Amino acid sequence: AALKSALEGTGDLSFLKRGDSVLIKPCVNSGNNWPATTSPELISLLVRTLKDRGAGEIIVADTSALSRNTTECMERCGIMDAAKNSGAKVIIFKDEGRYVELDARKAKAWKKKILYPEIVRDADRIISLPTVRTHIVAGFTMSIKNWVGLIPWNKRRGMHIPIGFPQRMGELAALRQADLILL
Repeated sequence: AALKSALEGTGDLSFLKRGDSVLIKPCVNSGNNWPATTSPELISLLVRTLKDRGAGEIIVADTSALSRNTTECMERCGIMDAAKNSGAKVIIFKDEGRYVELDARKAKAWKKKILYPEIVRDADRIISLPTVRTHIVAGFTMSIKNWVGLIPWNKRRGMHIPIGFPQRMGELAALRQADLILL
């Protein structure tokens, strides 16, 4: 009921065309259960709803925080089973290994280039499922901070330097705007 209400309030997936590939970007910052990570129930319901509306390939993808095994995190918090059992493909960005470079003109607050997964560029639609929580540098996090999971591990440390952090977060949003964000 909550998902149906949220979708009705945001255009009821009117952006989705039959056959569109959909990338669902959950928040899998750890293996902790919801609300620390995206709700597996939400993943299941959303994947089934997208399939019912004619979506093509549906992918659930993320890379967890530094030094955490994303597959283990997804398994522990229930997202792996929720995605697979509802018919989605699961991709770990870090393991996929195919990254593209963001146009440097859009990345002025970064000392070096920003790389992000090729699949993010290629998906027809993107749905972001962030969590609301506190963060030592950001204060609190919501949708833009969810994009950190797109960045390769070896590029994440430098982005957390407090000076310029808000600008770097804004530039992450320039990677690719989500078609839908559900908090």
